[in-house]
Amino acid sequence: MPAPARVWYLPRVNGDAGEGADETRPAEENAAAGGKRHRNRLKRRASIVSAGHALFLERGLDAVTVEEITRAAGTSKGNFYRYFDSKAALVEAIIAPLSGAIDAALDRCAEALAAAVDLDATRGAYRALAFDIAALALGHRDAAHLYLRERRGAPRGERTRIVQLGEEVERRAVALTRVAVDRGLIRVADSQVSALVVVGAIETLALVGLRGALEASPADAGRTVVDIILDGIRA
Repeated sequence: MPAPARVWYLPRVNGDAGEGADETRPAEENAAAGGKRHRNRLKRRASIVSAGHALFLERGLDAVTVEEITRAAGTSKGNFYRYFDSKAALVEAIIAPLSGAIDAALDRCAEALAAAVDLDATRGAYRALAFDIAALALGHRDAAHLYLRERRGAPRGERTRIVQLGEEVERRAVALTRVAVDRGLIRVADSQVSALVVVGAIETLALVGLRGALEASPADAGRTVVDIILDGIRA
């Protein structure tokens, strides 16, 4: 069953209750207010996210300070902390849509594998996953680029959530492989090794593609990886 959709909340600053919509409410509920102050808040928040994202991609998470982010966004540190508790919270907001899309793609693959009865159906499930991953990488290009750049770093500070997302992707990929093995759809000596090889290959291709150096389309590259793996390990 697909995981429930995440609802992201914006932090509320003490003494700020009289200014516009209540930011402790879900973003979609606040959007209904539609007042000028609320729209201005959304614009300020978006400018902080955009500035931080650009600086993170340019220089890396560790090198960028809150002061530099707010300077690039044309706002104050006070406004930064009105919307984000820390740089880590900003990074979380940047990758949240990507995280949700990855979860949904893996859920769909798990459902397809549970219903698969032969190698063709198994290939279809994995090809669909490859297509989904390619589509979300293109749809969330900057977030995907940041994730791929930082996910192998040390799991501390603002990088923690990115590393956790990478570990979750690996865990779920291994679980998918074990389902396919247990159902007799594929045969591998070690489900973990096989799954991690596929994850590593897909992430490398995605990063090369985001840099504009991949000759094949992302979807074709993903299908090629799936075909190579399944042709080599089919029962």
